[in-house]
Amino acid sequence: MTATVSANPFANQLFSPFYRPVMQSATDALNALVASPVIADDSRGGVREQLDAALARKVEMESFRVLISDFHEHRRRWGLPSDAESTTALDRYSALLTSESVRADILTRHPVLAKNLEVVQRNFVRSVEELIDHYAADLAVLRDEGWIGGEDLISTIVATGSDSHNGGRQVFIVTQESGVKIVYKPRPLAIDRFVRSLFERVSEVVGVSLDRCVPKVLDRGEHGWQEFIQADRSVTTEEAERYFYRFGVTTMVLGAIGTSDMHHENVVACGEYPCFVDVETALRPDNGVLDDSLAHLLVNRMKQAPTTTMLLPIQIPNGPFDVILAGIGVPREQVSERKSFQMSDRDTDAVSVFRKTFTYNHSDNLVRIGTAVVDPLDHFETIRSGYLACFEAIRSGRIDIDGVFDLFPELPVRYLVRATTVYAQFIDAATHPDYLSSPDEYGRLLGLLKAPSSYNDAGQEFITSTESADMHNRDVPYFSVDADSRRLGTRSVVGPEVFDRSPRSITRDSITALRETSGLVHEFVLEESLNELVGEGVASPLWKSGVFASTLRAGPTPQTGEAVAEIVSELAHRHEDPDGPQVGWVYGGGGPSSPTLAPGTLIAFHDGGGIPVFLDRAAGAGLAASSFAEAAARGHQKLAEEYRSVLRDSPESVFSGEAGALFGAVPLMDNMFDELLTTIWDRFEAGTAETDVAGGVAGVLLMLSAQHTDRRVLRGRAADLVAEAPRRLWAAEGHSDRAWFDLAHGRLGTAWAAARAADSTGDDRLLGEVADWIIAALDTDCHSEGGEFKGSKAWCAGSAGVALVAGEVLTRAGRIDALPTGRMSGLLDHMTTIKTTNPADLSVCHGGSGVIQSLLALQPWLLEDELLARAVDYRDRLYSHAVAHGYSTGTAGKTSTLGYMLGWAGIGDTDVLLGRAVAGDNDQLIPVALNGVR
Repeated sequence: MTATVSANPFANQLFSPFYRPVMQSATDALNALVASPVIADDSRGGVREQLDAALARKVEMESFRVLISDFHEHRRRWGLPSDAESTTALDRYSALLTSESVRADILTRHPVLAKNLEVVQRNFVRSVEELIDHYAADLAVLRDEGWIGGEDLISTIVATGSDSHNGGRQVFIVTQESGVKIVYKPRPLAIDRFVRSLFERVSEVVGVSLDRCVPKVLDRGEHGWQEFIQADRSVTTEEAERYFYRFGVTTMVLGAIGTSDMHHENVVACGEYPCFVDVETALRPDNGVLDDSLAHLLVNRMKQAPTTTMLLPIQIPNGPFDVILAGIGVPREQVSERKSFQMSDRDTDAVSVFRKTFTYNHSDNLVRIGTAVVDPLDHFETIRSGYLACFEAIRSGRIDIDGVFDLFPELPVRYLVRATTVYAQFIDAATHPDYLSSPDEYGRLLGLLKAPSSYNDAGQEFITSTESADMHNRDVPYFSVDADSRRLGTRSVVGPEVFDRSPRSITRDSITALRETSGLVHEFVLEESLNELVGEGVASPLWKSGVFASTLRAGPTPQTGEAVAEIVSELAHRHEDPDGPQVGWVYGGGGPSSPTLAPGTLIAFHDGGGIPVFLDRAAGAGLAASSFAEAAARGHQKLAEEYRSVLRDSPESVFSGEAGALFGAVPLMDNMFDELLTTIWDRFEAGTAETDVAGGVAGVLLMLSAQHTDRRVLRGRAADLVAEAPRRLWAAEGHSDRAWFDLAHGRLGTAWAAARAADSTGDDRLLGEVADWIIAALDTDCHSEGGEFKGSKAWCAGSAGVALVAGEVLTRAGRIDALPTGRMSGLLDHMTTIKTTNPADLSVCHGGSGVIQSLLALQPWLLEDELLARAVDYRDRLYSHAVAHGYSTGTAGKTSTLGYMLGWAGIGDTDVLLGRAVAGDNDQLIPVALNGVR
């Protein structure tokens, strides 16, 4: 049943007897303001209702959690149930709220709420008063310059719901009697004029108009007026092409000047123009590092990447967002794992507040042809073309950006100390009754917001005090800095010198770096970034024109390894110090939850640690310059020293942890090698170490056992591991959630490690037990009724891995003939068959390169010539399939990842491995075989 109430602006109408009296003073003040002569006589009632509704939303947001809590205390006291089909208790509570003493008691018991209600109402009334006063003062100019009609007055005032800053000031949309809308912004608009001037320069050089890409503004000093932009998202095919060309151009120039925060709400599709409706963060200062080391150089190149604008999609694990907010738009629904407060069963006796995950849809920034949303990926080449046209214009000096700065001697810009969503979370959390009832607890909550340690002491003190004052004022803190200044300030205060470089200096540094960077680096970043728009499990269309596409198009015997090495070289960032030349890369991880880009921090063998291993092998084969391979190894050593702690979370992982040193991917001195093995041993003894191949002790054991098998002497903890770990790994229960043939993370991998170690130490009994288990598994659990292997063809958990382990273990045990007839040939056929027309997975871990490496690793155990010929044939068919149907680097939607197990370093290295095997070199480290220590 539903209570009957009069229409009002509150989400929970039965709480209005509390809200209305609380609002009375502010309502009276607003009514007086609406009497202003700049508001049309016949519109005053409507304006009054609009302002009343905006005020009501603010009051309700501060109060509703307290009222819901208080209601349920009364309901329980009355002995009434929480019933979504009843309003008995809520009606009774609503009547109770009409009592002044009851309302006063609520506010007395919640003194912080009482103060906050006073603050937000006072601030809102003041913001409306300033709007009306500024409109009156600017009326003649607005009319003279054609912003509004000569007789126009205000007919509506709409509070946009934007964050409030600087004492509750916020953005309003003001409609005139003529229907013309203008936007009131309570901040200086010099930065908007700066961007418009810059776009004019770009337009002149690039040859495409950007006039409508930033709204016109009337800057009045401390406030101003902006052209209202109505989304016009429906375009023709030709207009869509021009839209995305402009998007490429503007992304380049905004990235070059250090723009940030250009998320989806700040971009409006306006016909064939992307329009940036809020450019207050178009410039930024920096308190970071100089290019004085490779690690620092890569950090700065990461900051200078166009992804920092937020115009392009980027994933940042554990960042403030788990959905993509890119200005370019996401043409599909996204589901956030984060939760927001929502009201359930409102206006019933079961009313409650709960946290719920939510879906996220972009809107005004999406282009449509008819009713169909346009996917930016379908216009990738157009975006890239516009981007590169602007890149070359800036690089050549034809766009004088510094000259635009000279036009604006005073140019304040907003500076984001942290994502505004962090403030919003604190503001929301602070409406909990426990905080609103205790000033001490409220202060403790807001005190948890500490200034980032990257600022100097004076900066931290200024940030902390400013944030605290603003948050107590129920505002989102607003910091600013002048374009030529290194001082952090606010609207009213010039603060301390916090930054190493001013926004203008950052722009100059960025352009200098841009002139030293290959255009291919920018193409790579565009491809990596825009691939984030690909839906889960969906193939990316960008393979057709990706930066590595040409490496697969060299005929039936491609030199893919050499071509990959050339591209990897061009994508590198170079640094030199007294230790010699070094190179590194800004690149992302290959997995679906990996960062889109990282400044050289992904140093494990699985990712960047495998790049120097590939280049070293390529140089040895004459397919890459030795000097470049040496610079890559030197650079990786520098980065490993800088970021070694990243690997120590899983020291026993040869692929993702510090044990990657066994591949030569993480350089270690002898004493550090001994320390690493001691750490692994201690974790293994304590039962805290992972045990599988990819992430644990089994991988280490395989590498050490290969060394021991080669009759090298193992000492210390290496000998202990080889002697003690095999039997314990074999006996351990675990991996029950994985298929038995999961080599990387399951039982097959630990069995493999146990068998190899058992053979190296002469434990024939254990070797035989593992061999029997493999034979039984292959005989009973591996194949479908039609005789085909059940799983994929992957090395990590498929027929390639099964064939590799079975071939090695059964040959070591002298049991290879015990396999059922045709079982091994069936596995080999399965792993090298290409049936579908789906894009080819070229990766080492999941795809074709892992198949090739597995075939090469099987050569010592099975028929050598047949396997090599099969590997060459499969390689040729795999590449032909990729050229015809597309490819990924191990994760659907990824086409340009640089790393090893899920990237082009592994693909290139596999091709070099195969070429050297064809040339007769079979004594090679094969990563999927874990067959030796570098």
